[in-house]
Amino acid sequence: MACNTTVDHFYVGTIGLEILIDTGMDLSTATAVSILIRRQNGTTGTWTAEPYADGTAEQTCARYKTVAGDLDVAGVYQAHARVTLADGSILTGALTEFLVENLYGQRS
Repeated sequence: MACNTTVDHFYVGTIGLEILIDTGMDLSTATAVSILIRRQNGTTGTWTAEPYADGTAEQTCARYKTVAGDLDVAGVYQAHARVTLADGSILTGALTEFLVENLYGQRS
């Protein structure tokens, strides 16, 4: 089952937004899960995520809730889930993109 976020639209300044990325693998034994972010303005970040089961028994989703400063730029955000396994392997998932919009259609 694919992971689904809790809302259809992302807005600049939103705090507490649950972002889910489907990794396609069981994360129950992962030692670390993160989401690598690149904003449209070129700035990057790493969000510490957690394994999450989205309606199935397997924890295949990387889940992160936004905090102040995460969604601070309007535009397209690019994201990769990154998973560290118990054997030390580090796996990076496929590219996911989402749009963060200004409220009321304001232009940056």
